[in-house]
Amino acid sequence: LKSIFRTPGFWLGMLEHADWFTDGALPVQAYLCDLEIPVTEHFAFSFEMSWAWPLAPIVRTLHFWGLLSLVLSFSALAQQLLGAVDSGEKRLDLAADVPGFGAVANWYEEQDHDWNKAAEDGGCLSERALLTSISKVFLENVVQLWLQASFFGLIFDRLHHVGKVKLLISMALGLISCLAKILPMAVGLLCALRAGSIGWAQGMAILLGQMIAICCIAWTSMKLYQAFHCPTHIWNLTTGCVPREIIEGIS
Repeated sequence: LKSIFRTPGFWLGMLEHADWFTDGALPVQAYLCDLEIPVTEHFAFSFEMSWAWPLAPIVRTLHFWGLLSLVLSFSALAQQLLGAVDSGEKRLDLAADVPGFGAVANWYEEQDHDWNKAAEDGGCLSERALLTSISKVFLENVVQLWLQASFFGLIFDRLHHVGKVKLLISMALGLISCLAKILPMAVGLLCALRAGSIGWAQGMAILLGQMIAICCIAWTSMKLYQAFHCPTHIWNLTTGCVPREIIEGIS
């Protein structure tokens, strides 16, 4: 039992559970806010002002709370799909990783003698780390963090300071969970490239994916920063702060 608490996967699993609980509550909060203030319309207009203007009609059709629900459901189903990957072997480590049982997943991975031998011989990129970076980092953490940062700016003026703290805590959990998955993946990738257990083309493709995730995290952090400094608290990457007179006209 003591060894379980010393396993990094156990604490990462706790972070994932807390992150899922806060992410699951956000669509309900967005739905209730959309009944009082034009959250969806403000969000759609921010798309119209940016280079992503063709997506504005889709945002209006789905509503902001619908986007949150869709992303949350898609990420959950994608993790279930990747957890069921079967290449002729029973991948119990992947199955345990889906519900956030990090310590159990680590234990099953350690029982893979072929993996341990490859790691001892000079470094090997974990298949579980690769699939996790796809299903949990890109489909869950990165997209959810971006939507949460957008929602924070959209309802900034209506939030009590306690509500702001709650949303910031939720995003902090997602950010820590995301970085805790990206960093081991990057270390494993460097070890695999140095050992020659992975080709440079494949390694660069994986590295590009990690860089995109880091850039998205920086984008999300900038949205949070500008939420405190833009007059309307809404900021686009390509056009900057959304003008107040336009938001007041929509309201």
